[in-house]
Amino acid sequence: MTGRRADDQAVTAASFLEPRDRVATGRAAATLLVVGGLVTFGFEVYAVAVGREHNSWMTLGVTGVVLVLMTWLAVVFWYRATTMPAGAFLGTAFGGIALIVVVALVTLDPSAAAQIGFVYPVVGAATYLRPPAAWTVVGGVVVGDAVIVFSLLDPVAAAADLAVMTSAAVVLTIMLTRSGAYQQQLLDRLHELATVDALTGLVTRREMEEVAARVLSAHRAVPAPGVGLLILDVDRFKILNDTFGHPAGDAALEHLASLLHDVLRPGDTVARMGGDEIAALLPGIDRDALAHRAEAVRSTVRANPLPHPAGELALSVSVGAAHTATVGADFHELYAAADAALYRAKVAGRDRVEVAGGAVDGPGRPGPVIVRTVR
Repeated sequence: MTGRRADDQAVTAASFLEPRDRVATGRAAATLLVVGGLVTFGFEVYAVAVGREHNSWMTLGVTGVVLVLMTWLAVVFWYRATTMPAGAFLGTAFGGIALIVVVALVTLDPSAAAQIGFVYPVVGAATYLRPPAAWTVVGGVVVGDAVIVFSLLDPVAAAADLAVMTSAAVVLTIMLTRSGAYQQQLLDRLHELATVDALTGLVTRREMEEVAARVLSAHRAVPAPGVGLLILDVDRFKILNDTFGHPAGDAALEHLASLLHDVLRPGDTVARMGGDEIAALLPGIDRDALAHRAEAVRSTVRANPLPHPAGELALSVSVGAAHTATVGADFHELYAAADAALYRAKVAGRDRVEVAGGAVDGPGRPGPVIVRTVR
């Protein structure tokens, strides 16, 4: 049953290549590509202008082509990040490493100005990719820098340069991945506060509406044989609060949430809509099964009184149910039908189930509410 969330931070083989946030990562990659391309081209213009050895109009032309290519890639990442293969993000980091190595070898330039380009893929990966991918990029940077310095410098100077670059890459990655982990914890906590009711552990109304929108979306098939919605509240809840105090009312809601967890299915979404009103979205259920599931909820609550210092307190709930098998059906229409059925259940004497008659077919009015008490 959706409602109590457990954070799973394990990075699987599939998620290794997936960035933390595709849009943010795509735009960061685009920015780094443009900045890196401009810096590389600008340095080459300066080198040619001052007549630096090994820099010529040919190397300037090569870096110009590189700038155009990097700009094109930046546009792709900016606008198509959500549809790109997951491996493209890590691949871009390694493409940048390879480009830095090639440019340095072509221009015979092992200087700090040439090696500093390795900072871009390190910072980008540590900030936007998952830690295993970020450390993979660090490994690529170490290998790439080793190729440059040991190809163009004497061994002693090469070892010194490689040690400096390696330590810089490691320190940056440690700092940025730790900062990213802390930020993710804050985001997860904010998401939990926004989507999980603190008292019952059920999801919030907002989360219920988002889940329902996905389940009922016109862009996917509604799970056969349809989708059901239950709305229930505790009978005479105000009297319970007035007689035994609000802590007893809170305990009743926690007790009800626990019972629903046992009665409903793992794939059902249960939300506290406000006050003592609780809703349950049941995908992949027909009308008859929905009615029997609603009755199971009612009878389970009736059979399990609330433990209390003053003695066991009998509880009962009234349940309204509505059903749809229509792709693109509107959740608010489904909710209105179930809510009307709930009202009928309370007027008819409480502690009963009523099911909305007729299908909820999206825009339009639901069928009439009919009493259907399953005992």
